Amino acid sequence: MRKNRFQYQFVTDPQDVARYLESLVASFNAGELRLTEKNRQIVFKPGPIMELAIDAQRRQGRAVISLTISWEESRASKNLTLPFDDLNGEPSKEDPDPDQKTDEADDPSV
Repeated sequence: MRKNRFQYQFVTDPQDVARYLESLVASFNAGELRLTEKNRQIVFKPGPIMELAIDAQRRQGRAVISLTISWEESRASKNLTLPFDDLNGEPSKEDPDPDQKTDEADDPSV
């Protein structure tokens, strides 16, 4: 998996699909989407202006609906991909604090 990409695919019933979509709606309403896969979590902060594209088609007895939601990210929200030791939200001890500055000019030891 690339650092800033989340992919999830599963086969389930319509009620589970509805619950997953409701969770996405709640996340958009809250202003933050957290997507977790294995030991990586990606956090998205939706922008004030968004684009929604819906593509629906039926071909040879198969129906497909694709939703694409996009927005311009602010500089502060671009790198909200965090490694985790577990799914309880504990940052990995091997990885630097994402809020810690890494600019060498701010480091007096350099």
